[in-house]
Amino acid sequence: MKRKSAHTVFLGVCPVCRKKLRDEGLAIIDKNDAYALCCVTCVSCLSSLMFTVSSLEGGMVTTVGVLTDIQEKDLEMVKRKAALTHDDVLDIHAFLENK
Repeated sequence: MKRKSAHTVFLGVCPVCRKKLRDEGLAIIDKNDAYALCCVTCVSCLSSLMFTVSSLEGGMVTTVGVLTDIQEKDLEMVKRKAALTHDDVLDIHAFLENK
């Protein structure tokens, strides 16, 4: 997993404890020319957020984030897992329908 560059990054505030998120808790999970998938852990309450930063046509940038319980140590394991298939989703749907 690659750490952030030497640039200062504004990450906003933690949605749980409202303390400023600090870039030393930031990890870049994956990135290419179009997006970066990142995880930041609040150093105050240890909550984690995963978010994407995407660059769009015309120089626009958008971010989407979710609060999660994943920790940085779990990220490599998650990256190695196989992607879900359509059959996986249908199997889960059938399982839940029968419960």
